[in-house]
Amino acid sequence: MSFRGRLFPGDKKNLVDLEIAEPADSGPLRLLYFRTSAEGDSAVEAACREAGSLLWICSDLECVQLVSRRIEMACCLIDVDISAAAGNSMISQARSAAMNIPMVALITGSSIAETTLAVKGGADMVLERPFSPESLQVLEELTRTYFDQAKRQMPEQEFSVRLAEQLGLTEKQRFVAELVMGGLSTKEIAREMDISPRTVDAHRGRVMRKAGAKNATDLVRMALEYQEFR
Repeated sequence: MSFRGRLFPGDKKNLVDLEIAEPADSGPLRLLYFRTSAEGDSAVEAACREAGSLLWICSDLECVQLVSRRIEMACCLIDVDISAAAGNSMISQARSAAMNIPMVALITGSSIAETTLAVKGGADMVLERPFSPESLQVLEELTRTYFDQAKRQMPEQEFSVRLAEQLGLTEKQRFVAELVMGGLSTKEIAREMDISPRTVDAHRGRVMRKAGAKNATDLVRMALEYQEFR
């Protein structure tokens, strides 16, 4: 098993020398292990060594961001005290730092409170200690599923972005348009975007005017026609 890097505060100057794996659709799991203590969970390293997985160890958020942007088809395992206020905040910050890969929180015991905090913070899944080879298999399956879904969504996302550019929509207007075409009501969109229903209606109105659509059905028809003839 090859440890591709151990990045701790003060080590970032050596990042340019860090060996980064090339993108691959198969092969061993690529795991970015973010821990705030120097020791961390030795079972994680042991399981990776046994399975031949590629492991990067980071102990601060800047390292997480730098490494996650340079590896693909990987998973981020976060090991912090979620019950503490700082740990709860760390989950959200780690999610922002590693936006392009799935994130899993390692928790102690089947704590509903910790699970809730982790998911609210942006974790795609939680794993209970002790970490084992079976835990690694779960991460591998999650990673495959995550990137398989991302590949299927890429054409739709590209279409959505191109249509928005043609119509001159802002990012929020594009998001509202996607939700409208997905059949969501004004109240549902407001909850999804965490804005008021009145703001949703304002964005929706601008989208309809720019698209020249009379209603949501008309907007969907126009989008399908654009996708067919683009």
